[in-house]
Amino acid sequence: MKRKTAIVITVCLFVLCSACAQFQLDPRGEDALRNRVQTLWEAKVKNDWAAVYDMTAESYRMKVDKNAFLQAPKAATQGFVIKEIELVEPGKKAVVTVESRIEVMGRQFPMAIRETWVWEEGVWRLKLAPAAFQDLFQSKTGEKPKP
Repeated sequence: MKRKTAIVITVCLFVLCSACAQFQLDPRGEDALRNRVQTLWEAKVKNDWAAVYDMTAESYRMKVDKNAFLQAPKAATQGFVIKEIELVEPGKKAVVTVESRIEVMGRQFPMAIRETWVWEEGVWRLKLAPAAFQDLFQSKTGEKPKP
């Protein structure tokens, strides 16, 4: 009788563990994107701009050198709240609204920022457009453009 009980308990535990595995986070879903946005903005608060750069889309990284990105001036992020996530194309593209506070010259300014995120290389990545001004002075190779 004890052997049957042990087998039943083992089978039940196996079924329970299998069911729990089905509830894991969908990597392309809203919760996974929210975690990714949270991670990026926490990196901004910590001034970990290398982590921010690494979370950008490939199209941005191909045009903007990491060293140029790290050397560019940035406003100090004091805090943020993720206000809205809209999956425009579920699993492919999303628009995220973040309210943040930045500090410039000792003054804090509230901002609402709409970001585009894309599914790329197996993760959600922030889609940024290189600044036109920056393109005038910096290429991917780090060389100044020739006249």
